[in-house]
Amino acid sequence: MCFLLKLQDPISLLDGPMANAVFETYVFSEIYKSCINQGKEPIFSYFKTKRQSSATLLIYQEDCIHPIQIKLTASPFREYKDKSNFLVSIEELKQLSEHSNLEINIAQGAVICMCEDVLPIDHKNNFVPVWLI
Repeated sequence: MCFLLKLQDPISLLDGPMANAVFETYVFSEIYKSCINQGKEPIFSYFKTKRQSSATLLIYQEDCIHPIQIKLTASPFREYKDKSNFLVSIEELKQLSEHSNLEINIAQGAVICMCEDVLPIDHKNNFVPVWLI
């Protein structure tokens, strides 16, 4: 990646303006490869509201939607003050389904980040380290 972007070393990549995009692309490709290796044809979509700074990846599986956010941070509790940013996007997704008369079953979700361990957001969602995908 550093060669393609003409960067001197991986540290320059992590400190550069493309770091988030590169990390999101890496995580998405790993999720996609995992599905393909299990013989599943993945169905993905993105959800973003005007208030959100980043999109939520939606993975459709067995009539359920798994919301996934991807953040290049090692301290997600600092990024997600009171854990609410991720939960707000889930609530907005629920409101969208109510207004559009669509029945959307929202299953377990996650924020994939650089944390060291799985950390709970609430009873249904977790901060998940990237090395687990």
